[in-house]
Amino acid sequence: MKHPHRLAAEMCHSPKLAARASGLTVDAVHVIQKKRVARYIERQRRDPLIDAKTTRPWRTATAKRRAEQEAADRAAENKREIERERAKREREEATRHSLILAARAARALGFTVRASKSRAGYISSYYCRRGETTLRISDHDIPETPQREFMAREHGRDYYDGYHGRQLIVDEPRRYEWLRRAIVLAAAGRM
Repeated sequence: MKHPHRLAAEMCHSPKLAARASGLTVDAVHVIQKKRVARYIERQRRDPLIDAKTTRPWRTATAKRRAEQEAADRAAENKREIERERAKREREEATRHSLILAARAARALGFTVRASKSRAGYISSYYCRRGETTLRISDHDIPETPQREFMAREHGRDYYDGYHGRQLIVDEPRRYEWLRRAIVLAAAGRM
């Protein structure tokens, strides 16, 4: 059985009222309340090993789901990357095919066509001539290189400023009719 003073101090939340009701000092009531809080905290404290044991199934299941989700995300990203690479290769192949169609269209329009190959062995540009008209058909602009800069300076220019003739850049897949019309316009200087 608890002492009535202690019961009064435990039941009342205000230290002054508890002290009046129990006949104790306010400091004694504070000590009692601090001990009570310390006991409560001690009862609430659990051994981390027991906590780990009781939560292990949940933690391992969560970790397993997280690992499975991460693996699925990586697989999906790899699949998207492969699809992007495949689409890029198909687009490059279709662009190369359009370049070949452009050369055929130029030949059909009476141009003499000379191919220029890249270092990889692909035809990257066609130089076409009909009378005094010259036309470059390519999938890229002529890049600046140190050699071109040097040659430009040797010929009295301050810098290399690109190809000076008429040109048609075919950098995406195009139909034969579009290419034929574009060659006619480029040769006339209207494109």
